[in-house]
Amino acid sequence: MTPYKDREELLLAAGKEESPALLALDTIALFAAMEIVSMQLLLKDYETIGEVFLAGSVGEFEYMQKKIRAHLGQECQCLGKWYAAIGCAEIARDVFAGEKEILGVEVNYH
Repeated sequence: MTPYKDREELLLAAGKEESPALLALDTIALFAAMEIVSMQLLLKDYETIGEVFLAGSVGEFEYMQKKIRAHLGQECQCLGKWYAAIGCAEIARDVFAGEKEILGVEVNYH
């Protein structure tokens, strides 16, 4: 819900500090932080915390990293824009090869 046609245009506008672009990134950062915190809550059941890694083209944008760090109150490591896609491709490969579980999550594919 921005005036920008795609992610590249959004990030360019954010680099120019256009307020609609920054509002969009602030919203994405808040949702990302909420997802991370929900996973951290689940990890407490296993008595672990773990590091936070960001991936994807938006995740490598310094503005986003700062916002997410501020929301979480902890450091985050940025892997780069291709790591999310690589992870998805590896999961797809394993599911295609017949894996019944990925990272402890049951595969339900027909």
